[in-house]
Amino acid sequence: MNAPDRDWYIVRRWQSYVAEMRVVSLRMAAIVVCYGLQLWHHFGLLDEAGRAANADFHKQATLIACGWLFLSLAVWLVLLRRWFPPLLSYVSTAVDIAFLTTLIAASGGPTATQLDTFYYFIIILAGLRFELPLVWFATLACMAGFMASVGAVDKTWFDADHAVPPISQAITLVSLGAAGIVVGQMVRRAKDLAVAYAERRQRGGEA
Repeated sequence: MNAPDRDWYIVRRWQSYVAEMRVVSLRMAAIVVCYGLQLWHHFGLLDEAGRAANADFHKQATLIACGWLFLSLAVWLVLLRRWFPPLLSYVSTAVDIAFLTTLIAASGGPTATQLDTFYYFIIILAGLRFELPLVWFATLACMAGFMASVGAVDKTWFDADHAVPPISQAITLVSLGAAGIVVGQMVRRAKDLAVAYAERRQRGGEA
């Protein structure tokens, strides 16, 4: 490994660790805020009949939020012990997508909620780790998660009736892919800047 690549590896590894700590904080904050909005909606905006109709989803949302928060705390404790295995970011990203997809399916699918916009948030969080393969993984997994949420409410995708219109599915998939490309380019630019700076310093030292 040459000097610029070694410098980039060291910088990326350290920044990935710091970013993972920030991602855990942002994830837990998002869970608390979103669940707080759910509580406000359920107990503050709905009447008794509405709360009765919304009871099943509220229970599912509570279980998902608690499980999601518990796993986030587990990742946080692992990081506090200075243990940062290479696959941790991939596992935590996959867990995020799985919980989000389950929540969207429980709420009635993409057309019944705006929660699918959080797939973009997951892709952005992947970019914070400065790891391009993670961005690719997050993007493809988010696309698969979105289609899984569609399949949860539209089990026959090729019939005449669609719970989620095909054009809406296509637009969302293209948008997720485009978001992943842009975030990936940002990570590439960060590497180019770090390598160029290391090479410039090395030439200055040799001079």
